Amino acid sequence: MTQENTEKLHRLQSNHNDWDDIKDEDLSRLQRIAKKSHGVITAANAITIAGTVAVINGLSDFADGRKVEGTAKVLVGRLGDIADGAVADKTKTKGRFGRDLDPTVDKIQLAAGLVILTGADVLPIAATIAVATPNIIGSIGSIAARKHGVEVNPSASGKHGAAAVWIGVGAFMLKNAIEKHSPGLVDSGLEAIGWAGTVGGAALSLPAAVEYSKAGFSENLDK
Repeated sequence: MTQENTEKLHRLQSNHNDWDDIKDEDLSRLQRIAKKSHGVITAANAITIAGTVAVINGLSDFADGRKVEGTAKVLVGRLGDIADGAVADKTKTKGRFGRDLDPTVDKIQLAAGLVILTGADVLPIAATIAVATPNIIGSIGSIAARKHGVEVNPSASGKHGAAAVWIGVGAFMLKNAIEKHSPGLVDSGLEAIGWAGTVGGAALSLPAAVEYSKAGFSENLDK
């Protein structure tokens, strides 16, 4: 993996915050704020939280019948997952807190989406199971890794898988939102994208889930 890709994935060099090895007088204003708040207050974290609020609000709107508006809010919220990493890199404020916050809220967004949309018969149960399986495996592995003091960083396959899954989820949402006003060909196309995104994204996420599990349980196996 190239250095550029590493930075975009919120990875930290030697598990250090971006500001750790910089003299106080050389820190930017944003880095000073990040350092004083132990990495909590950063522009990237603000984008992460705002994106999560947009996704949850959009899912709520969708469930209440405001389907097009809800779908749009979810799309905007998910764009925050792309923007936060870019902002963290640009401002040199990547930190341990932000690295852990990002996947945590991603899981919250996805769990809410799966529950709400499956319950509303928007997501097929098979697609939900496909998406949930690697996420559950990865979450258990990540928790176990941190319990044993093993640092877990985002992986390219995990990021790509999550992006594909949300494209699929968005396609299923859009299909449901416009099905009464769109020709059958459009419905079929959106359904195909939905299946390709959810199942394909789940497959892309699986290597990351296995990696997290190895990180979490290899120490116990070695003992």
